[in-house]
Amino acid sequence: MFRKWFSSSESFGTAGVYIISVSSLFKNSFYTSFVAALICFCSYACITAFRKAFNVAPYDIDVYDPKLLKDTIGFHIDEIKKFKSIINLGFIDSYRAINPDKQEYSWWDYRAGAFSRDKGMRIDHILTSPEASDLLIEADIDKNIRAKEKSSDHAPINITIKL
Repeated sequence: MFRKWFSSSESFGTAGVYIISVSSLFKNSFYTSFVAALICFCSYACITAFRKAFNVAPYDIDVYDPKLLKDTIGFHIDEIKKFKSIINLGFIDSYRAINPDKQEYSWWDYRAGAFSRDKGMRIDHILTSPEASDLLIEADIDKNIRAKEKSSDHAPINITIKL
């Protein structure tokens, strides 16, 4: 399943997307339609941020073991290329912009105690327009939420923007 939403105010727009972990074949058509909708949306709101689970870790630093996870779901070259095609439109990975060298994750598999061993992936992202990225103050991942009993396998990513 894929979901997307858009909203805007006079000076700021937000969009959300959820892309399940499935083969690249199913993701391709969704990415194409999402990017087209995003480009149209951004023409209405110049300060834009969009977030949620892309379910892709775009860089080696975003996974606990790049060699082991190479070409697996969430770290597959085809998924990474699609994600980077959005970055190449001019969007900024807000977490990586604020934390260029920090290895931190937003998702841990429930199997084999991955969270307690910090064997995760950063597959959730907040991407911003260049105008919004100029206003970024902070970006973090809230592992405390993930540490709670019966929590999601994802930790929230938060950004602070000065408007």
